[in-house]
Amino acid sequence: MSFSLFSLTIYFIIAAIGFMMGYLFKHAKTSAETFSPNPKIVLKIYMLSFVVALVTTYALSYFATHSLVTSASPEEGDINYHNERSLMIFALNFFFFILVFLSNFYSQSVRKLTPIPYLLTFLFYAIFILKDTYYVSGYYLIWQDSLQLLKGEIPDFEATGWVKCLLGFNVTAFNAFMIWWGFRK
Repeated sequence: MSFSLFSLTIYFIIAAIGFMMGYLFKHAKTSAETFSPNPKIVLKIYMLSFVVALVTTYALSYFATHSLVTSASPEEGDINYHNERSLMIFALNFFFFILVFLSNFYSQSVRKLTPIPYLLTFLFYAIFILKDTYYVSGYYLIWQDSLQLLKGEIPDFEATGWVKCLLGFNVTAFNAFMIWWGFRK
C-alpha cells in the first residue's frame, strides 16, 4: 500500500488547522465578533468552492482516462495518464483542504457546529478517491493489460483507496470535533 507524501501532508495540515481553529476559538480573550463574517457569505463561498471542486476534479479524472486512448503511442499515453492523474490527485487534496477549512469557518460564523458542510466535504473526497480507486486506476490496468504492458504484480488500489477514505473521514471528523469543542467554553 502506497501513499503519496503530499496526501499525508495534507491530512496533517488539515488536522492541525482544525486543532488551531478550535483551540483559538475556545481560548480567545478578545471579542470574537471581529472575526465573525456573515454566515450567508461564507455559505455562498463554500457552495461555490464545492461546485468548482466537483467540476474540476471530475474533468481531471475524465482527462486522465481519456489521455490513454487519444495518445499516439503507449509510452505517450502512459506519460499523459500519469501527468493528468497526478494533477487530479493534487486538485482533490487541495479542494479537500479548502472545503474542510470553509466548513470550519462556516461553523464558527454561525457559532454552532453545522454537520452538513463536513458531510458534503467528506462525500466529495470519498467519491473521488473511490472513483480513482475503482475507475481511473482500474481503467489504466485494463489499458495496460490490453497492450500487454502489465509487468509484475498488480498494485492493490482497493486497499489504498479505502484507507484514504478512512483517513479523510477521521480528519474531517476531527475538525468537526475540534470546532464543537471550541464552542464549549
